[in-house]
Amino acid sequence: MIFKPKIFPGANFTQEVVVMGLRRRRKRWPFLLLIGLGLAVGFALLEVSLAQTVIAFTKTEAHWKATKAINQAVLASLDDGTTYDDLVRTQKDSRGQVIFMEANVITINRLASQTSLRAQEQLENLSQESISIPLGQVLGSKLLASYGPKVGVELTPLGTVKVQVRNSFESAGINQTRHWISLLVQSRLQVVIPFIEAEVPVEVEIPVADAVIVGPVPGTFLQMSLGGRNSTPNLPSGP
Repeated sequence: MIFKPKIFPGANFTQEVVVMGLRRRRKRWPFLLLIGLGLAVGFALLEVSLAQTVIAFTKTEAHWKATKAINQAVLASLDDGTTYDDLVRTQKDSRGQVIFMEANVITINRLASQTSLRAQEQLENLSQESISIPLGQVLGSKLLASYGPKVGVELTPLGTVKVQVRNSFESAGINQTRHWISLLVQSRLQVVIPFIEAEVPVEVEIPVADAVIVGPVPGTFLQMSLGGRNSTPNLPSGP
């Protein structure tokens, strides 16, 4: 008796379908892999773009807050009514022309020191604040600019505040010169965003006193420094 295997109808067809399915899956793998790589690259580029936007926005806000804090510190230092005559001593002749000018170094140094301490305190207070960035604004959407979850940003001052006193002259008309005294305040802030850190340099120059000098500016004062850079354009100078 010869045994013959029993062949079920449709068995060959089923095997062919399975084989074709496997072949199709193998053909899909490169395509799916390509899509996956494309999505990964797209998300990476989006992340870099968003990070740059967040950093730029944060630096602008941090610089604005620091400038405001420094201005408040300078105003507080001038609350005692410091005037130009407190910073510079002058002598005039019988015609009202200035013949002698001398910087009041003690008062100027005290003003710079007070400003530095108060600016440092104001900037340290910023560490208790935070900058909120609406996600819609990060995405550049005008419609969603004020919506969406906010990203918290911490501000921390780096180092100490530096204050320089600047001395500048400019022509104010015929035989007249305007003398400016200003404070140049320099500091650095560190902004900390989740997974991102950046440093923000801050430099603010604030005029604190000025006066119009009638006649030539005494040459001895033009050569005198008030502790910072002097700006002395071509002005008539006296002896």
